[in-house]
Amino acid sequence: MKKLRYLSIVLLMLMLSACGPAGPAATPAATPATPAGTPSPTGPERADNEQMTLTFAFGERSGTYSGEVANGLPHGTGAFTSQNEGGLDWTYEGGWANGHFEGAGKTVWSDGYVMEGTYTNDRLNGEGRSYQGNRLVHEGNYAGDEYDGKGTFYNLHGDVIYSGTFSNGFLDESAADRKARLEPFKKQCVAMSHEDMMDGGEKLEGAKIRLTGTVLEVYDESEGDEEWYEFRMSAGKGAKEAVSVDYILSKGEERIEEDTRVTVWATFAYIDTFSEGEMKYTEPYLEAWSVEVAPKPTPTKTPAKTPAKTPAKTPAKTPVKTASVNSKLYNSWICRQGQYTAVYTFKKNGTYTGVFYDDMGDVTESGRYTADGRNLRFDAGDYSYGVTYKFSGSKLVLTYPDGSVSTFSVYEP
Repeated sequence: MKKLRYLSIVLLMLMLSACGPAGPAATPAATPATPAGTPSPTGPERADNEQMTLTFAFGERSGTYSGEVANGLPHGTGAFTSQNEGGLDWTYEGGWANGHFEGAGKTVWSDGYVMEGTYTNDRLNGEGRSYQGNRLVHEGNYAGDEYDGKGTFYNLHGDVIYSGTFSNGFLDESAADRKARLEPFKKQCVAMSHEDMMDGGEKLEGAKIRLTGTVLEVYDESEGDEEWYEFRMSAGKGAKEAVSVDYILSKGEERIEEDTRVTVWATFAYIDTFSEGEMKYTEPYLEAWSVEVAPKPTPTKTPAKTPAKTPAKTPAKTPVKTASVNSKLYNSWICRQGQYTAVYTFKKNGTYTGVFYDDMGDVTESGRYTADGRNLRFDAGDYSYGVTYKFSGSKLVLTYPDGSVSTFSVYEP
């Protein structure tokens, strides 16, 4: 009987163990120790709009998190929304490891700027892309959120501003390569006034512009950036006719300081409206390809006096050759370069009109001119500039102060 009772007890225990987790003795054996930071084997925990303060490589940020967590920290995949030190909202969505960005992810700022790619320790490293809205700004290699290594930089209209090597965000090119990259672009740029740009508006988006004026204010593009900055410059009557310029520096190139007179070669991005305190501004926004210190302007009174004095003091020195050269100025000039056509018309009363056509529309410049057989000065009212000129058969060659050259065909109006 004892043997049968013993066998019955053994069989009963075997039957209970076969029933799984219902057996109280099975629970401790089924729960091995879990290493810190490792999600539960039964599936990750989740948070939904949970308030968190996280310490990143770039500083401490408070915000809300939704996604997978382990030990109270984001771990797995999820999205965190916060603000940067300037008060700009941003959201990171993608991979996480113990409270840090890790793996494939994307950061979106409330002003429309986007960075996506592979993150390591909270920063973009390796292959990635940056966008402004849905427009690609940069694609290539990143290191610590900066352009670094091979990459291509675009303007907002898809033109390649630079393709090559970057170094910690800066364009890394030789002086010869920089000159070769910029010269063709400079030749396509057309001088425009603030009024021209405001009147052109959306029709000018993507147009290539040359502008000379004085820097009013200089800003960092975003916190911590040394290579990318923005400034406002006067393009007419002081701060009332200002233009905003966005620019990325080449390695070794120094920033332009306030009160410096500069010449900017750029593409027209859009008409921007923004506020600073109680002040609201509406002005053209340019993406610069090159920003250079401009030579000091020649006083506007000097060229006006020279033509008047020359015939009075030296009537015998007014040769047939000079009269012949100047008479050609009364004709019209036409120049086709790159994507635009420029037409100048000069009248004997000292006035001129310049019309520039491209696929974005047309812009008109008009004012007075003075000429002495070699030097020609344009005065459009709000701004003026001088060039040297010479005729070669039916061609007219203009040389600007920056060394750029435009060649026109001359024809009778």
